Amino acid sequence: MSDNAQTIEREEMDALWARYCKHRDIDQRNEIVLQYAWLVKRIVLRFRGRSSNYIQLDDLINNGMIALIDAVEKFDPKLGNKFETFASIKIRGAAIDCMRAQ
Repeated sequence: MSDNAQTIEREEMDALWARYCKHRDIDQRNEIVLQYAWLVKRIVLRFRGRSSNYIQLDDLINNGMIALIDAVEKFDPKLGNKFETFASIKIRGAAIDCMRAQ
């Protein structure tokens, strides 16, 4: 799944998504966010060279994490889409918006 040490097995992740979709529990949402935090770092680091002169990397990461939380809350696994793709679009958009705001 990723190089992140916190990554859990696919079956456990699917079960976590199922529980979150059923109960919408904040703790389960936060666990999902932690499992996908690597995605924010990977996407934001792509912007580092273009934005290093006028924006802090931490600002891009913070905006990316907010976008990741939003993606988890809006994602519907029943549609059959891949979460990584859905979240990547939202994270990339947040990074671009952050750079534009600067």
